[in-house]
Amino acid sequence: MACLVTHRLQCPWDGGAALSGAGRMLTAWVAAVWAAAWVWPSPAAAQRGVEATCPSWEDNPQCICYTRGGVVLECPSVPLAAVGQEVGNVPGPISFLSLYNIDPNVTTLPPGLFTRSSGVASLQVSHSAVRGLAEDSLEGLETSLDHLTVSHCQLSAVPHAALLRLRQLHHLSLEANNITELQSFVFSKLKLHTLNLKGNMISLISDYALDGLESSLQELNLENNDLKALPTDALKSMAALRTLRAAWNHVKELDLPADASLAALQELDLSSNSVRKIKSKSVAGAPGLASLSLYMNAIASVSKNAFKENPALETLFLGNNDIQELDAETFLHNPNIRIIDLSNNNLHNIDGGLFSDLPHLQELVLASNNIREVTRHTFRNSSSLQVLNLEHNAIRFVEEDSLWELPQLHTLLLSHNNLQEVSPRLLKANTALQVLKLDHNRLGKLHEDTFSNNTALTTLHLSHNELTTVGRTVFWRLTLLQELHLENNRIQVVAPAAFSSLAHLQTLTLQDNDITTLPEFLSTEDTALRQLRVSGNRLTSLHPQLLQGQGSLDQVWLDRNNISVVVEGVFGELRRARQLHLEHNHIVQIQDNVFSNMTHLRRLFLSHNFVETIGNDTFTGLASLLELRLDNNAITVIETDAFRGLTRLDTLDLSGNTVSVVQRDHFVTELPIRSLRLDGAGVAEIEEGALEALASLETLSLRDNELRALHPNFLQLTQLRHLDLAGNPLKDVNSTSLAGLPNLESLDLSRCGLAELPDNLFDSSMSLRSLSLAGNKLTHLKAAAFVGLSDLTQLDLSDNSLGLSSCRAVLVTPRLQQLTLSGNPTRELCPALAKLEDLRELRAANVLMTEVRPDSLAELRHLQLLDISTNLLTEVPVGSFLGSSLRTLSLADNRLEQLPDALFFDLPGALQSLNISGNPLRRLVGPMVPQDASLSALQQLEATHTNLSVVTSLELSHLPGLRSLSLRNGLIAKVSPGAFKSLTQLAHLDLSHNQLKVLPPERLRGLGQLVRLNLTYNRLEKLDQLPADASNLKVLDASSNVLTELREGALRHAAALEEVDLSDNFITSIHTRAFTNLPRLAMLDLSHNMVEVLRPEVLQPVERSLRSLSLHGNSLQCTCEAVDLWAWLLNHPEQVTNPRDLTCELPQVRHCSIG
Repeated sequence: MACLVTHRLQCPWDGGAALSGAGRMLTAWVAAVWAAAWVWPSPAAAQRGVEATCPSWEDNPQCICYTRGGVVLECPSVPLAAVGQEVGNVPGPISFLSLYNIDPNVTTLPPGLFTRSSGVASLQVSHSAVRGLAEDSLEGLETSLDHLTVSHCQLSAVPHAALLRLRQLHHLSLEANNITELQSFVFSKLKLHTLNLKGNMISLISDYALDGLESSLQELNLENNDLKALPTDALKSMAALRTLRAAWNHVKELDLPADASLAALQELDLSSNSVRKIKSKSVAGAPGLASLSLYMNAIASVSKNAFKENPALETLFLGNNDIQELDAETFLHNPNIRIIDLSNNNLHNIDGGLFSDLPHLQELVLASNNIREVTRHTFRNSSSLQVLNLEHNAIRFVEEDSLWELPQLHTLLLSHNNLQEVSPRLLKANTALQVLKLDHNRLGKLHEDTFSNNTALTTLHLSHNELTTVGRTVFWRLTLLQELHLENNRIQVVAPAAFSSLAHLQTLTLQDNDITTLPEFLSTEDTALRQLRVSGNRLTSLHPQLLQGQGSLDQVWLDRNNISVVVEGVFGELRRARQLHLEHNHIVQIQDNVFSNMTHLRRLFLSHNFVETIGNDTFTGLASLLELRLDNNAITVIETDAFRGLTRLDTLDLSGNTVSVVQRDHFVTELPIRSLRLDGAGVAEIEEGALEALASLETLSLRDNELRALHPNFLQLTQLRHLDLAGNPLKDVNSTSLAGLPNLESLDLSRCGLAELPDNLFDSSMSLRSLSLAGNKLTHLKAAAFVGLSDLTQLDLSDNSLGLSSCRAVLVTPRLQQLTLSGNPTRELCPALAKLEDLRELRAANVLMTEVRPDSLAELRHLQLLDISTNLLTEVPVGSFLGSSLRTLSLADNRLEQLPDALFFDLPGALQSLNISGNPLRRLVGPMVPQDASLSALQQLEATHTNLSVVTSLELSHLPGLRSLSLRNGLIAKVSPGAFKSLTQLAHLDLSHNQLKVLPPERLRGLGQLVRLNLTYNRLEKLDQLPADASNLKVLDASSNVLTELREGALRHAAALEEVDLSDNFITSIHTRAFTNLPRLAMLDLSHNMVEVLRPEVLQPVERSLRSLSLHGNSLQCTCEAVDLWAWLLNHPEQVTNPRDLTCELPQVRHCSIG
């Protein structure tokens, strides 16, 4: 419905402009949320027969009023006294009234706001400090209010007294408040249809809390609260309840017994709770249940009678749990079920009739389990199945007739399994199949009849297998196929006309195979092919007829092959192609007119080849080309005006060639090139006027060439913004060398061997913002060297031989923000820098500095980064940083024995990052620092390669805000008890490469936010149990120690662990329960230890989550005890890293019984 604009406002749904005066348009995020969530009652819902109109601007100057199916009144940040008056000025009923951002001093919604109104159908009070509603606060709305929302406020209880008289209230939302309890009879006398209590802190619901709503309440939302159990007694006899949402709580048991009498309940959502088992008849009290969601719980057990009393069940979501097995009769009493999601569990077996006799089943998701095989009758009498997802399992075998009873199957996902063969009869009955994914298996060949009956296929994934041949007829009948993925196989041979029948094919990927020649494998008639990828093969040539009939191709990848010649005609029919990749080949010659018909080509990549000559007709026809990459070839000859036809060219890269002279006839015709790169091209000379035809050039890079002179006006490019001349042996630079570049903004003259700067060199460069003179031979800068560079913000003078007096040269650059003086013998911080009031970053590393004078930084109040590393400092006196805004400081590689006291006295609330590595530290904090002094803002401390031997709690208590602490490569042999207890925000702790032998649990206590712990290369003899504080730890590296065993419970408290590295130890024993309670563990490295026997039971707790397991480099024994382990490894090939390096040692056993 169109929005009627009444005054000062364009409707926000029609893209109106911002309001003028006091009228403020809703912020974008509020508008988006409300437009999606609000139900707008019709005007009749407020009061029938009254025309919907807004008062004039003069009558209502503060609230926003417009009509949208009724009068809408929005009052953001409007005083409540004015709200009452403006509500009363609306001549008719209000469909929607919104009060938000109410004065924070108002904690109770007062009476009298609505007594003058003609009725309000929907009222929203939100994003305010309201803690309660006065008993008469809603007076005047008794017979009109249908929707009431009080959200994102601070209600501590349901405002029962204020609600009692609202006889027409049907929808109540109290979302995102501070309600902790629902008391008895709190909704009595109401006839609510929906009740939203999401996002509170409710932990207790009285048995009589919902009394009075038995016959009216249809939807109840209790999501994101603190419930430990379902309020079963309160829900009893809720005869009208259809939807119950209680996700994101702490419910431990699903219990809706038969006497719950929830006959109308159709949808129950208990996702993201703590349910561990589903007992017999757990939801018997909801016989009409159609949808049950238990996603992301901890369910390990499901009774075979769990859903016996729910014959109407249609959708069941049990994904992301820990279910290992289901009885064959689990769904025996659910004939109407349509969708079952059991993804991300630990199922091993699905045979025995579990999914049989489900005539209405349409979608079955079994991805990310450990299913080993699919056998005959698995889906018997479940003929309606349309989507079957078996990705990311351990399937080695699919019986050939297992899918024959699924005639409606249109999506079959079998990727990331262990299939070595697909029977030619497997898919014969699946004539409706449209999407088939078999990628990431071990398929060695495809039978000619494998897909003969699957003529409806549109998408087929066969990548990442071991296919060696593509036969002529294997895809012959797939005439509707649109996507075919064959990349990352071992394909050597593609039969002629292998894809010629695929008239609708749009994407064909053959990259990263072993193809040496490509015959005419596509249809020669016009096809729909738009993307062709043949990168990373062994092609040596391209057949002239290879792409015949491929006029629809948009993108072609032929890079990373061995192609030596590109012959005329091969791309003759690619008139619509926009992108062509030929980089990383062996191309020596490109015949003339090869690209002449590619009139729509935008990007051409020819880099990393051996092309020697660019001829006059090499790029004929490429009138639409925007980007041309010719870098890293062997180009020595560019014929006259070779680029003349590239009339839209924007970017040209000729780097890494041998263009000794940039000649005037290289660019005769005017071209719109904006970026030209000639890096490392051996350029020794640029002829005068050679680039004049490139009047639009903005970026020119000539770094690492052989230019020795910048002659007067050597370039006349008025639009050039960025010039890079780094790494040229410039000997002749004079005051007019840059005169032809008036708009230059960045100039790099680093590593050019400059011994001095000519006077007035930058006189014509008044727009220069960034200048690098690093790595030259400058010994002195005149005071006027940078005169006129008033806009300069970045200056790099590092690695020259400049003395202290040269610092005066920068005084004429008042806007300088970044200055680098590192590698110059200034011996101290230049006092002259005090004049640079805008300086933000100063780098003065390796300047032979022996002291910091207290007044050096006094005037640099805006300085945020200071690097004075690699100097000779033994101390930094107090007062050195006084008044500074420093956030990042590097004192690395000096001669300090502790953190300077100046940090605590001068920078207590500013410094965020400190690097003090490479100093001979003997302690972190000195004795003169007061006990209560701290660097409260410091988040990152790098203190590596020091002489620290002990970590104490007293020292770290001065650094309470640390989030990252690195103490690696020290001499630390002891961590005091409670050393880290004050670091409650620490997320990353690196203690690697030290001398720790023990690390008892109390040493790590207090690290409740720790995410990454690195203990590699110490001398730890055992891994003690991590403390309870380790609940957020995700990465643990204890590799390269001297551990000999992994005990039960060592990782018990680290349930969030995702990566554990225990490689390169001396582990011989791993307890069966070592990895229990690690549901997220994805990477486990046990390589290079001394494990001889590893029982599969050790790995079973992490079997579902594990993505990478490293066991190579152990001494696994070839005994009958190891048979189960080898069987487990065989069934989980994708999870095992370097499986070919996994061997077992003698004694060999010839006969073992596999149970």
